[in-house]
Amino acid sequence: MTAQAVAEVLEALDELTRAFAERDAGALLDRCADDVTYVGSEDGERATGRSEVAALLGRVLGRPETYLFAWSPPLVGVHGDVAWILAQGDGAAQDDDPPADPDATETFPYRLSAVLRRAGGGWHWVLIHGAEPTPPAGEAA
Repeated sequence: MTAQAVAEVLEALDELTRAFAERDAGALLDRCADDVTYVGSEDGERATGRSEVAALLGRVLGRPETYLFAWSPPLVGVHGDVAWILAQGDGAAQDDDPPADPDATETFPYRLSAVLRRAGGGWHWVLIHGAEPTPPAGEAA
């Protein structure tokens, strides 16, 4: 695993994070492999292939809210032309019509696990899986 490859994978995560913040499905799709699978945290958020993922992202990013993520330092592994990443942090759903109380923005813990493949001089998402972890058994939300 080279430091350069890890830096490139982390840049792909930064680009994904910006794409959500800017609601730019095209920027995210530019980094996706043709056989990409995307699984979001909500029931029904599953798509395989660029056209299905494009349709799903259109629905998700077309909602009247913007998704923002702040990641703790992620775990990254690279072996040849395959990389994987696990990022944990905080997400926020910021309404287009913000409430008068800025503390009313919905925040939630979030995890992203992914597999990337190097091709054509860059890293491309092959699998993206997002999840909102639940509290441990016996603890209240």
